[in-house]
Amino acid sequence: MLAWNASAPAEDALPFGVTGLEYNGEFNDNIFRDPDNEKSDYIHTITPSIKLKFPGANAGNYIKARYGVDIVRYNDYSDTDYEDHRLFGGFGY
Repeated sequence: MLAWNASAPAEDALPFGVTGLEYNGEFNDNIFRDPDNEKSDYIHTITPSIKLKFPGANAGNYIKARYGVDIVRYNDYSDTDYEDHRLFGGFGY
């Protein structure tokens, strides 16, 4: 298995947040993990994300949120393509 990745954060793009974009490329010689019928493929994963944080008037007060999605595409086995969405939210008072 061979993998590499690159990321490109876009700092200061939003007044209260950060956007990001990450790419991960991976060659996997057994994508289905089946020892009897090995299939190899190159897997592309693109991960756009956004993180927001709104500070409160007092120290320790905040609201924050994060959203990211892994967009996974296979070169030869496109039937196994998928997306993985993640959302996080939190606050402090």
